[in-house]
Amino acid sequence: MDMVFLNGRFIAHDDATISIKDRGFLYSDSIYETLPIEQGRCLALPDRLHRLHSNLTHLGIEMPHTPDEWQRILSELIQHNEAQSGRYYIYLHVTRGTSPTRQLNIPSACTPTVLAFMGQVTPEQTQHYQRGFKVITVEDNRRRDRFIKATGLLPNIMAFNQAQEQSIDDIIYQHQGYALESSSSNLFIVEKDRLITPPANYQIINGITRQTVIELAKSLDIECEERLMTLDELRNADEIWLTASNKDIVPVIELNKQRIGNGKAGPFWHRLNDALREYKMTHSTLLTPPPSGEEPMTDNHENSSPLEFPCEFFVKIIMKNSDSSKEKVTAIIQRHFDQFDTDALSLRPSKNDNYLAFTAKLQVPEKAPLDALYKDLSDEPEVLMAL
Repeated sequence: MDMVFLNGRFIAHDDATISIKDRGFLYSDSIYETLPIEQGRCLALPDRLHRLHSNLTHLGIEMPHTPDEWQRILSELIQHNEAQSGRYYIYLHVTRGTSPTRQLNIPSACTPTVLAFMGQVTPEQTQHYQRGFKVITVEDNRRRDRFIKATGLLPNIMAFNQAQEQSIDDIIYQHQGYALESSSSNLFIVEKDRLITPPANYQIINGITRQTVIELAKSLDIECEERLMTLDELRNADEIWLTASNKDIVPVIELNKQRIGNGKAGPFWHRLNDALREYKMTHSTLLTPPPSGEEPMTDNHENSSPLEFPCEFFVKIIMKNSDSSKEKVTAIIQRHFDQFDTDALSLRPSKNDNYLAFTAKLQVPEKAPLDALYKDLSDEPEVLMAL
C-alpha cells in the first residue's frame, strides 16, 4: 500500500511526515477508526463515520470532513492503491493538530491532522480468523474512558505482546471477576442456546461488528443478552467469539490453555458467520467499482453457483415489525417485479414479535431487476437483512 492521505493530499507512504509538535504524536491526543474494505465496499460506513464524529466531539476536536468528503477521500485512496478487489482495511487517524510549544493545555486554535492509509487482510489471515484463536485472560489496567477510540493503547500493546510471546493469539481483559473484551475486539459467548455479550458502557468500545451481530442474532430468533459476563460463564461457555471490523467473527478454540467445545468453530458461529457474510453483501457502501470484469462482493461459499435466467428465486427479508411492514415490503418488490402476487409472500414473526422474516418467491427474468431490488431493500432503514 504505497499511497496515503495526509492533510488533504495523496502522497507516497515514505514521503508522509507530521510535525514533531503534533499533539497526537506527543500526547495521543487523537482518535482512530478502522474501516473494513472488501471488493471496494465498506460495511456500515455511515455508522463508522458517526462514531468517529462522536469520539472527536468527546475530545472537543472538530470533524475535519463531511460524510461526502470522507467518502470521496476513501474512494480515491482505494483507487490510488489499486485495491478495488480483495480484502483490506483503512486506518483513519485524526489528531487535534500541532501546538506552538509542548503543553498540556489545549491551544485556542488547532487544525486537525488527518491521516488515512490502507493495509491488506491476507487470505492466510482470513483462514486463521476462521480456524479460531487461542486466548488468555489478563487483568484490565487500561484507562477508564475506554469506550472512546483514542490512540493511547500502550496497555493493549503490552498485554497483546506478552500473549504473543507465549504463542497465544489474543487476550481477554478481566476486571473484578468479569470478562470485558479483547485487545481490539468485542466478546461474545454462547450459553444454553443464547448469546451473552458485555454491555456497551465505559468499559468497552461498542464495536460496529458487535452491534451488527446482535441485530443479526435477533433476526435469527437467537436470544442475546447484553449484561455483565462472569469469568465462570466465560470458562464454561459452549462457544466464545471475538468480533472486529477487520476480522468479522473469530471463534475462540482455547481459553487459558483449556479447549473450548471440540476445539473448532461451533454451530452458532457458523450460523452468525454465514448471516454476517450475507448481510455484508447488501449493507455495504460501494466506494469504488471493482476492476473490469469483476462483480462486487461476490459470494464465495464453496457450494455457490451462478444463477441462470429466467429462474424462480426466493428472497428472504428481515425487518423490524410495524403495522406497515408487509405493505412496505410488497411495495418495494412490486417496484421491480410488477407481476408479483402477495400470495407468494410468506412471513414469520420472531419469538418476541420485534422482527418479521418475509420470504418472497419471485419469477426473475434477468439479473438487473434482482440487483435493483436488493439495492432498494438495503436502502430501507427498517430492513435489517436481505438474503
